[in-house]
Amino acid sequence: MTDFISLNSLHVCNIPELGPYFISTTFGKGNPDMTLISSSFQDGIKPWGILDRLSPSDHKNFIYYYLLDRKVVFKDETLEIERDCHKGCPQGSVVAPNLWNIYVNRVLELNSEKVILKAFADDLALVTTDSVRKELETNTNEG
Repeated sequence: MTDFISLNSLHVCNIPELGPYFISTTFGKGNPDMTLISSSFQDGIKPWGILDRLSPSDHKNFIYYYLLDRKVVFKDETLEIERDCHKGCPQGSVVAPNLWNIYVNRVLELNSEKVILKAFADDLALVTTDSVRKELETNTNEG
């Protein structure tokens, strides 16, 4: 967690009004909010708002709680389907691009003679070739 925050030039702050914040839904009693702010924004706030020490909050598990209770909804003129979502990288939040980079970075290193991976925005494409179906499957699964 500490690496994630420092690698992305974020600071933990205890002022929820400043931006996106996380509250433990499981261990909510007595645990403060956790707000992540960028380095550039940090310069404009009072120094006492930054937590330079470990907090008693449950912020070490904030990614777990960030991914908890997600839903995927399909909706058209006649139908609406809602399902629980337990995989993938959430979109539309401040933290999503950083989570995507963490999530997909290792996958992009899998390029080899048999497999080529390309990424654009939040999409991935995997290309492999072979003359036998079983080999295609092996190439894809082993990277």
